This record gives sequence, C-alpha cells and structure tokens, in this order.
Amino acid sequence: MNKSPSTASASNNEEQQKSDPNKYFPQTILAVSREEYYGQDTDHQPLSLTIIDAKTGQETQLPEDIQGHAFILSPAGSVASEKVNKQYQDQVVWSSKDGWTPLYNGDGMVYRLSFTDKKALLKNRLVKAPCYYADKATAAAPKKSDYGKLAFNDIGISRASLGGLGFRNQLNTAFLPFKTAKDIYERLLVTWDTGRPHEIDPETLETLQPVGTNEDWENVVPIPVPLPFKQIMTSAHPCFDPKTNEFFTLNVGKSLWTMLGLSRSLKERLFENAQALKNPAKQLFFGFNFQKILLGLYDKFLMLLKLIVRIISFIESLLQKLSKDNFVHLLFWEGKEVPIAQKWQIMLPRKFLPGKRAIKIDQTTHQMGLTEKYIIISESSFKFSFEGLLPYQRSFLANSLKILLSDFFNYDQLPYTKIYIVNREDLKKTNKNRIAKVVAKEVVLTPEFSHFVVDYDNPDNLITFHTSHLPATDIAEWLKIFDRSAFDDRDRDDIEDKYDDPDLTSRVHKLSGTIGSGLDVSRLGCFLVDGERGEIVGSQKIFKESLTWSTAFYALRDEQPTRKFTDIYWNSWGAWPDLLTQRTVEEYRNYPQEQREIDVHQVLNLTYKGIPSSLCHLKINTQTTKENPQVNLEIIDEYPFATSDSSQNGSTKHYLGTSAQFIPRSKPENPPENYNAQTDGYIVCVVLTSDKFISESPDNPNWSQTSELWIFDAADLKQGPLYKLSHPKMNFGFTVHTTWLKDAKSSDRVAYDIRKDFNEVINKQSDQVKNTMKKLFEEEVYPHFS
Repeated sequence: MNKSPSTASASNNEEQQKSDPNKYFPQTILAVSREEYYGQDTDHQPLSLTIIDAKTGQETQLPEDIQGHAFILSPAGSVASEKVNKQYQDQVVWSSKDGWTPLYNGDGMVYRLSFTDKKALLKNRLVKAPCYYADKATAAAPKKSDYGKLAFNDIGISRASLGGLGFRNQLNTAFLPFKTAKDIYERLLVTWDTGRPHEIDPETLETLQPVGTNEDWENVVPIPVPLPFKQIMTSAHPCFDPKTNEFFTLNVGKSLWTMLGLSRSLKERLFENAQALKNPAKQLFFGFNFQKILLGLYDKFLMLLKLIVRIISFIESLLQKLSKDNFVHLLFWEGKEVPIAQKWQIMLPRKFLPGKRAIKIDQTTHQMGLTEKYIIISESSFKFSFEGLLPYQRSFLANSLKILLSDFFNYDQLPYTKIYIVNREDLKKTNKNRIAKVVAKEVVLTPEFSHFVVDYDNPDNLITFHTSHLPATDIAEWLKIFDRSAFDDRDRDDIEDKYDDPDLTSRVHKLSGTIGSGLDVSRLGCFLVDGERGEIVGSQKIFKESLTWSTAFYALRDEQPTRKFTDIYWNSWGAWPDLLTQRTVEEYRNYPQEQREIDVHQVLNLTYKGIPSSLCHLKINTQTTKENPQVNLEIIDEYPFATSDSSQNGSTKHYLGTSAQFIPRSKPENPPENYNAQTDGYIVCVVLTSDKFISESPDNPNWSQTSELWIFDAADLKQGPLYKLSHPKMNFGFTVHTTWLKDAKSSDRVAYDIRKDFNEVINKQSDQVKNTMKKLFEEEVYPHFS
C-alpha cells in the first residue's frame, strides 16, 4: 500500500525542503476581463496586438503564411461576479472568489485571433444564450422583487435559478466547425457538457440559434416541474462528418440513484473508516487481550458496514435496472432548421439474457468521435456528482454542513473509460418517426481519459483511438477554501518532516476554484479496436516523467476528416506544488497499482519540485491490419514552459502554457516527396505569466502583465516560441478549447422562433410565477433573438 504524505516523508532522512515560489501556479487565472471588443462602438474595436520577436524582444511583424482565424473559449465569470478593483472602470472580475466555485462555472467568452497583413487582431464577445439575458435582468433586480425572486446563483459547477427558471447554459467549453452542402463558408457551434449547443456567427461572434428545441431535449435527472432552462447532459465534443453532412450529439439521462452514486461514495467512506479504526487500535498501549477485544469489535463493525454497503448497492442496482431514467440518446441534426431530425436510444445487449438494456452513464460523456463506419461515445473521466452541485454559503454552520456533505457524497473517478461503438449502418435501418433502439459494442480502455481523437478510416473495421490518459488525476475536483496542501504536515506528528510547508496551504486557498494537480503521470496512448467485435487488438501507452503531467489538450491539423493521424501535439498542464491537496492524495493514493507508473512518494517529490506545463510532438506509426496490428509511439519534440527570468535573480520561472491550437500553412502546389501536412504550420498557445490580476502594466503600456499568446513552429518546438503577442487589455483567465477557421464569414441565418421554443413551458408554470416569467421573457429575452 502506498504511504500517506506524512508517513512517506517521515520515513526518510532527507533534508527538509521549501518549495520554490518561481514554480508556483500563476494566480492570474482567477481573474478575467468581461469587456467585449467586437466593434460595437468606437471605443471597443478589435484589439491590435503588439508582436515581438521571442528571441530578440524587438517589435516585428508576422510572416505571411500565418493565416486564418484561431478561436479560443474561456469561462468568464457571471453577471454577478465581483470586480477585482472596484475603483477601475474596466470589467475585470473574479472567476472564483468565494472559495467554492470552480473556474469552469462562468459565461463563455469567445476570442477570435485573426491573422491578416502580417498583423494580429483580437476580437472577443460573450456567448449570450437566452438564459444569459434572464440572468442579467434578475441579477439587477432587488432581491425581494418579482424578478429578484427568480435570480440565479452559483451552485458548484452550475448556476441555477431556485425560483423556477432553471439552469444556465454557459457554453464555455468547446467549438465545432461544420459546413453542410448548401453552405458557402464554415459555420461554428459553441458547446458545453450541460446545455444545448448554439451556433455563433464567426464574423460578428453573435450568438444565434440553438441545436434542437426545448422539446427535443430531456433533463439529465427527472424534474417534476418543467423548467424553461433545462439541466441537460450532452457532449462538449459532438461530431460532424463533412462527407455525409451529418451532425451527431448526445442527450443523456440519469436516475437519481445514478446521480447520487451512493454505493461508490459509501465504499469510499467504508475504506476510510476502516483505516481510521484499525490503525489507532493497534497503537493503543493496552494489554494484548484488550487490544484483541478492540480489534474483534472493529472486525464486527466492519462486517456490518460491508453488509450495509452491499444491501444499498443491490437496491441501487435493482432500482437502476427498473428505472427508465438512465438513457443515452443519439441525436441527428441537419443544420438547416432548429429541431432535431432524428433520435436513437443507444442500448447494450443483456449479459446473461436475451434482449437489450439501457446504458447507464455513471460519469459524463464529454467527448464523442466519428469514423467512416462508426460513432464513438465515451464515458469520460469527468464525474458529475451531487457534491459538485453544493452551493456557496456565507453562514459558518451552513458551510460546515456543506463540507460534511461534500466529503460524504464524494468518490473517486473510475480508473477506466468505457467506449460505446455504434455502427452507422445500423442507424440507417431504423424508422425516422420514432426513437429507435440501436445496440452498441462496449469496450473498456485503461487507464481513464477525457480527450481522444480517432482516424476517419476503418481498414479491416479497425478503429484507431489516440488518447491522453489522466490516471489518478481528477479534473472534476477543484481546490476549495477548506483544503490543505499535501505538503503541509503541521500537527500530524512530532517528527520533523521533509515536507513542512504551511505556506502552500495559503497558496491553495488563494487558488480556490482551480483544477488540482494529479497523483500520477499522464500517458499518451493509441489503441486499435475491432469495431465489429468490440475487442482491443493492439495498443501502446507512453509517458515522460519530466513532461506528461495533466495532459489537457491536443493540437492537430484536422482536415475534416483526417483519414489517418501520424502527428499529434499534446499540451500538458504540468505538476504544481501549490495545486496538490491532502484531499487528492487521500482520495487517490490507493489507485490501482497495476495502472500506476510512479509511486505516490515519488509523485510528491516531483510535484514539490514542480514540473512546468509543456507542448510535445507525438509521432504515430500504426499498421492497421487484423493479421499484424502494430502501434509505435514516440515523443520526438518538446517544449517546457519554463523560462529563465533575470527579474527572479536568474532563476527559472514556470508559466502556464495552455489551449494549444494548430495553425496550418497553405499546402504548396507541388509539395516535395517527404511533405507532411500534419506538421506544416504553427502552434499558438495562451500563456499566463504572473500573479497579477489586472492586465494593464504601469511599466509597459503596450503589453499585458497577465496574458500573452506564443507562436511556435510546429516542426521545431524545442527552439521555443518564434513570436509573442499581447495587449494591455488582454486578460484571459482560464481558457479551454480552441479551433481554427480559414475564413470567418457570416452564413445565412437559421430561422428561430424563440417564443414557440419557450412559451409552452412557461404556460405550464404556476400562476404565482407565470406572469412574471412571461414579462421577463417578452421584455428581456425575446428582443435579442427577433
């Protein structure tokens, strides 16, 4: 069994250490500007960025072959977020100020980085779905007024109106470019895991119509009273096939039992209580017989707890099998009108009996994949649990109860990822006028992951998965105000520990809301899976101890579709001493040993020293035949975001390089024989640089002291960035996914009858709130979608 931090540190005689402040995570991630620059008036024109040569530090221009438009998405607080400096006129706000709300709870902010005439322009605009305008109007109203009673509040990972409006659709996670046969230019969807995708105009960044009507979507858990703004579960990465003009996404339902996950949380508490009871009993200075009696009582108590857990697990399993609330619906949208064109319920064959059974999603379906023959649904390593929905409370007693409930309902993410493979031919055999049931193949891949891409081609019916694994790295957990650093050993024992750094607990509190560091190194993987049999026929996973930690995003040349990937760039967040908590260590120190690469004690050592965020270039060679399937992976190039900074006495400072995006060069007319389009281009990254919260610097009027954009040559990462871009008004905060379009042009609008979409559900409300809701929507919501 792995040792806890205190045991591990007490068991060695190494000299006591202090962490290096230059390896701390940049606190600037906690603040973001909500100010928009999309040309709405003369003072808010797109920002013209300053460009410097990264080697010389001198202002310069970009080369002509940097082209097109890179889009970046970021959660940007809410209409109720507190300003960082109330004396300033700017709109820089705290993304997370209460010590409980995660950074990924916030309105989506779309940034468009446009390259033209060797210059770079940055345009940005908030994503404003109908619920945004309802939130804005009710937040501005007095609390006891009719509107004020409908106001939204942050509840963990979500923002909801307890007065009956429902849940915010914050649309802050990812993009999906698509172009149907009738479109002249590419169109763009913006998505997140718990809301209807919406189209935005790539040119103006205006929020347009949703995908599907309210009636097309079902709530993630059954709700007795209809809500205007539903809480749904979908995929933040739906898929589009440009060859067939087909768009697919998901609508997932859970029973209340699945949502609570009681059997999983009780097993966690059972193990913890067993350890807590057993260890002190062994250390008591009583006679042998008395100690034996205590241990005997402990064993009886443990047997009782195990019996209770088994009974609850059995009841939970039975209720879930009888419940119709667990479902996975595959949705097909044509893109020419709002409603969903067709639905299927994805099923699995029963294990021991004939017939089909519904799929139960324990976590989330963050990402989908699409190949020529198959649609891929993944149950991602991002749990969606009850404890993640507990709201911030100002009361000490309420917060104490919340901490207790949070601990009770919490559980580890699953140490594997379930994949469901749907044959696209099976979809064509169904009746379009009803929800047909289609059987999928189930495959389990280890260790767990959230992000993957697939080759479009299926030679011999093989599916090629490219994966980034996050073992013992819980991206659904964020730092909370009650957390304690894994390196803070105060009051644990009388031994002078190697790690005795209480200052890091203060850092943890300051960074509340940020995703924590993991307890094992990430892996880059490739799997060959037989799509017809649902079997793994070949695989390889690799890692680098100094590089692949919390691997977050991929960057690649996606030709839509890419028949076969040979080169993928992976962007890792690193391992930071001020992001690892005792809660994470205790939760994942018993992670399955057969899947662990680095033991817990060594993870602590490496994290305490700090591993910077990074970019790496993965070379992929596969032989996709059933007779001789082969996978060969190699990291051939890398760049760590660690920079020698003279202002820090010559020491090395760690920056956060994130949200990597590939910018392709135009293909040459007569390419050389060894030409590789998948490496012919640039990579742009968001880089957060400091602990400052306000971007404008008193020392440099042309530069941001918080946020930069770095541009790399994709064929030579190790030389470092070629160019750095910034602006004093550039204040990104926590950025997530990206995409690239060659042209950013407006397309013909899809007709959207917003009154028809919402009036039916509003008319079902009680008389007490119906008239208030009607007035709210008519005056504050509908005019923006006329």
